[in-house]
Amino acid sequence: MRITIVNPPLDSVLANGSVSPVTAYLFYNSAPLGILYVAAMLELHGHTVFAVDAAAEKLDVAGTVRRIEATKPDVVGIGSTTVVFETSKMLATALKGAMPSTPVVLGGYHVTLLPTEAMAHPAFDVGVIHEGEFTMVELCEYYAGRRALDDVQGIVYKKPDGTMHFTPARPRFKELDQLPFPARHLLPHDLYKPIPIDEHAAPKFAMITSRGCPHACAFCQKAKSGYRSHSPEYIADEVEYLVRDFGAKDIAFVDSLFCASKKRVMGIMDEFKRRDIASKVSWTCSSRVEVVDRELLQSMKEAGCWRTRFGIESGSD
Repeated sequence: MRITIVNPPLDSVLANGSVSPVTAYLFYNSAPLGILYVAAMLELHGHTVFAVDAAAEKLDVAGTVRRIEATKPDVVGIGSTTVVFETSKMLATALKGAMPSTPVVLGGYHVTLLPTEAMAHPAFDVGVIHEGEFTMVELCEYYAGRRALDDVQGIVYKKPDGTMHFTPARPRFKELDQLPFPARHLLPHDLYKPIPIDEHAAPKFAMITSRGCPHACAFCQKAKSGYRSHSPEYIADEVEYLVRDFGAKDIAFVDSLFCASKKRVMGIMDEFKRRDIASKVSWTCSSRVEVVDRELLQSMKEAGCWRTRFGIESGSD
């Protein structure tokens, strides 16, 4: 099957035809790895996949629809956060007008957090709850006539009578190493530029080495969401892949929390040192104050880290 995965346009592009520098720094500094993981899994299962990052390309809804139409998709997937959900609805409506028989699948944080509200919009055919890699593969089996829709775990859809139907939740897979690397080859790399304070070496790429967070910050969607990490070997493999195949000179580990535990990070640093990663590429990450100590920071520096960020959110001394 032919599947097109879309990062939707930004509201400010629709309103003004341009974006502010702050918006550009937030949305254009790295490729949308979430949809690229889904794309990679679909490719692994033999599908022909296209990706459109309408936000980074500053496309409006009409331009995005034209790009999607050109790929002649059998299925369209839209990954949407709450911030861009109104635009995602506009895009889905326009897609139904241009390609009425093509199913539109909604994924991302918004439908996961507010599934009934999100799927009330008539242009969305199916909503994917939580992680989408395995769910999208099964959905494509359904659209190919090889699986019943109710046999796909972790989705929500409207029945003919208009009632909302949820299939059983998909168990969260523990072994992240079974995932292929994100399908970065589907998007042009010159779309993405680091924010000024992050300019260190180019080209710069982003990586995610873990999912979830073991902490309970009240403001965060990932609070106590169950923490899983790739193995040090997988992480080092992906770093070397980015250096070899894409010429990466700097990498931003954009996990919610890279330094979730000293044991995890020291294991990664040992593997980085074994492969002499510091001679090939530099990198940055995020930390929590109570996790790091001098030994850990020294090991990170020796392995190529030039910056770590601390979240100081509470304002309490």
